[in-house]
Amino acid sequence: PSSEIKSEVAQICGKVEDYERRQQFTECNHGLGHATMFLADYDLLIALDLCDALGTVNERELCYSGALMANGDAFGSDEHSTKYVKADDLLYPCPLLKEHQQGQCYTYGVLTRFQNDLEQSIALCLAIPNQFQEKCFKTLGRDRTMISADPVELLSQCAQIQSDTFKNSCMEGTAY
Repeated sequence: PSSEIKSEVAQICGKVEDYERRQQFTECNHGLGHATMFLADYDLLIALDLCDALGTVNERELCYSGALMANGDAFGSDEHSTKYVKADDLLYPCPLLKEHQQGQCYTYGVLTRFQNDLEQSIALCLAIPNQFQEKCFKTLGRDRTMISADPVELLSQCAQIQSDTFKNSCMEGTAY
């Protein structure tokens, strides 16, 4: 992408102080990730490169999450297709991304397609590189709150994770 496009992308959401609520800033940067995928004609690598133009790690990671979500949603789509999803490799494209982009890919990116499948989500978190597993289980916990708001149900779902450390990470994610 040209430096002019990157410069524009970097300014779209402005600063957190520009918003009445921090969540609005968060949603803007996440939505920007979706927009970068559209702008990049669903080429994930270009979209993530556009996200890299943002000023802080938090903003970039929120943007990555939107781009990765759009990438996952494009799987099997006739309208928007992506070459960065493989049915037989659920961790793809994470290994080929830049190192600083992999954390969001191995957490948010791989779980996006399986948010409604607890067993598959647990298996995916256990299959990713060790340094990303705790964050993956936190993301899994956060995802569970989109399905249920019942604390007993959420506790029961996180209890299905064998490791106490990862069970706790899941609960932290539900609390978030």
